Amino acid sequence: MVLDLTIFERALLLKVFPPQYGDIMAIRATRKFREECSPTPEEIDEYEVSISKEGRMTWNNEKAKNKKIEVPDCVREKVAVILHNLSDENRLGEEHFSLYEKIIGEK
Repeated sequence: MVLDLTIFERALLLKVFPPQYGDIMAIRATRKFREECSPTPEEIDEYEVSISKEGRMTWNNEKAKNKKIEVPDCVREKVAVILHNLSDENRLGEEHFSLYEKIIGEK
């Protein structure tokens, strides 16, 4: 599955989808996915990305572009479980909405 993600969605995925444990194939897929979600040095310069002392990432929305990212099935399934759990626990926020629809759909 290929997703067209905003820099906000990518940052949110890095937050809700921490490094994983499992077999070597799952770890490789997870690592590659997290690297794809992370802003590149070029994006950091182009989008004027900065990180505050508190760890909050900001950027220039007018300059930021979406990025198409391949999401392996094993990663999509884990992210879907995380989003379902947040929903079941009534902890799903407005910030998760677009990710939920892109990964899970309108269920």
